[in-house]
Parts: sequence; C-alpha cells; structure tokens
Amino acid sequence: MAEFEESGMVFSFPDEKLFHIEDCDVYQQTLKSRGICSVECVVLGPAQKVFFIEAKTSAPAPNGERGQERFEEFLAEIRSKNVHSLLFTYAVLHRLQEIHEQPIGETLQGVLQHAPKIVFLLIVRTHQMEWCIPLRHALHKKMADILSLWNAELLVVNEEFAKRNGLIL
Repeated sequence: MAEFEESGMVFSFPDEKLFHIEDCDVYQQTLKSRGICSVECVVLGPAQKVFFIEAKTSAPAPNGERGQERFEEFLAEIRSKNVHSLLFTYAVLHRLQEIHEQPIGETLQGVLQHAPKIVFLLIVRTHQMEWCIPLRHALHKKMADILSLWNAELLVVNEEFAKRNGLIL
C-alpha cells in the first residue's frame, strides 16, 4: 500500500493499482527539468476506470485577484498536467522511456492495455462543492479536445466529497 500527502490531503492506494508519477525516477531526473508536468498519480478505481488525480489546495476565482487571467493560467496548468500525464503513462507502459523497473502497478498495467475508461479528477481541498461546478465547466471547455479524443470523463470535487467517496483518507 502506498501512502502520500499532496496539497494537505492524504492519499492511499494499493501498489498494484497505482502509478505515482511524481515518484518515478525518469520523471524526477529528466522529464521534469524539460518542462513536463504531471498529476499526482494514476490509479485504477472502481468499474475498471483509470483516474488521473490532481490535487490542489485552492483554485483561483475568475473574479478574484488577477481575475480571469489567473483563472485561465490555472486551467491551462491543469490541462497540461493531465495531457502530459496521459502521454507519459502510455510512454512508460510501452517502455518508450528508458526505465529500469516498471513503476506502474501490475493490475493497472493490465487495464491500461485494454482501452480503459479514463477519468481526469481534480480535487480542490478548500473549495465548496457549488464552486466545483463552474470550475468543471471551464476546465471541460479547456480540455474538450482531449476528452473527446479519449472518450474521457472530467470530475472536479472538494476534499469532503473525496473523503466521503474513499478517494483520500
């Protein structure tokens, strides 16, 4: 069982269902310095869905400080993390990256080989659930091409929802 903390939230997943990208040597030693960004982890969840999980403490409001500009930067950052993580996961799965051991859990590897349902999940710790709805709509617009190409889902939830549904401890 792997346990780690991100953005003030504790995550715990069985090793065989996890790819903790941020712990992967090739990511830390090579790709990160080349501008590749990543979500926290990739996890095999219920119903054989593969979750790309990004955790944030907060998210900017479009009408907040720096307004729409900061909000658009935030959306672009989340999009990049999801896209890079999706590409990196499949590059590792197919050994297109020079790695010494397979960091993707065995059960997750098996599911990734068979066109799984992908879910991009953003957990914003301090958000109220009603704030997650407009954030999800804006992020959905920003990621519409990727969501369509991969027939993927997008979820935006807060810490309370994530705890209640067993996504975090």
